[in-house]
Amino acid sequence: MSVKRRVLLVSPTLPLAKAVARSVRHAGHDVTVVTSFQAARAQLSNPPDLLITELKLDGYNGLQLALRVAFTGTPTIVVSEKSFEDEVERLGMCWVSPESAIAGELPAAMTRALQGVGSAHAVYPWYDAGEITHVSPGSPAPVGITTRTGTLPH
Repeated sequence: MSVKRRVLLVSPTLPLAKAVARSVRHAGHDVTVVTSFQAARAQLSNPPDLLITELKLDGYNGLQLALRVAFTGTPTIVVSEKSFEDEVERLGMCWVSPESAIAGELPAAMTRALQGVGSAHAVYPWYDAGEITHVSPGSPAPVGITTRTGTLPH
């Protein structure tokens, strides 16, 4: 049985907010939905277990909000266009496209964020301590494992 988490969803886009909130509830978590940076900031006196935010939030952006909660240890998922994926991931947050969030890929992103983006399981989903004794950089990933490049990063 999974732990019920408190999720703060910041989404000014109504169809996206409805789809994401439904997915979060279906995963067994509580969700609070707000539509602006200011409303989200007001919720941060009691930090959520997970923040899911759109990148575009009127005069602010979701990264500014995510950086505010980073000090509390709250993991974050940022919903944005593909062109922001590297920046989001470089800041230690999970990235997901609006299309994939609506298409049902959000539970996997939530698991990844709650495990910790920098964890071995997040970086190498096939990793299990003791299961793989040695894999050289640049060598192919284990059978049945697909990475972005098809090989382990250097």
